[in-house]
Amino acid sequence: MQVRTDPQIFTSPQNFDLIIRLVDLVTRERHHWRIDTDTEKQAKEYFKEHIPGLASVYHSLIEKSVAAAAWSASTEKIIAKVTNENLDQIVADLTHPAVIVVEDVVSEGVLLRALFRAFSRSDLIRALHGCRARSCPPVSDGHPGPGSSRQRPADPEFHYQTA
Repeated sequence: MQVRTDPQIFTSPQNFDLIIRLVDLVTRERHHWRIDTDTEKQAKEYFKEHIPGLASVYHSLIEKSVAAAAWSASTEKIIAKVTNENLDQIVADLTHPAVIVVEDVVSEGVLLRALFRAFSRSDLIRALHGCRARSCPPVSDGHPGPGSSRQRPADPEFHYQTA
């Protein structure tokens, strides 16, 4: 998911744990941080003040995020706008992976793979391949009938990692 942060979240020491969780999601490539120059300046100061030993690591991440934002398409939709008011809710939501449930992982996997390729989502293609290679267990909800090959992506790698 594309995430943009309001520079004001970097003014409160109480936001520290949530900011670190948000940045962790970015470093794990579950989400993409689209940062502007105002936020860049505020975030760098925040990390320098609150975790000086790791500030250079965070500064590097910020610079990469600024560069990625500059190179991203101007029509790219920012889905999550993080502010002081919604920081805890957004981080909680971004932490939970989305799950794709399919009726037949083999035939629907072909469609998913085509969609993932069309949107250049190699991370999701790898997750889909990982699920098929491990033969994800069937859904045990009693539906559909006997002989069904209904399967679900139970492997955490199949979770939709980024948007």
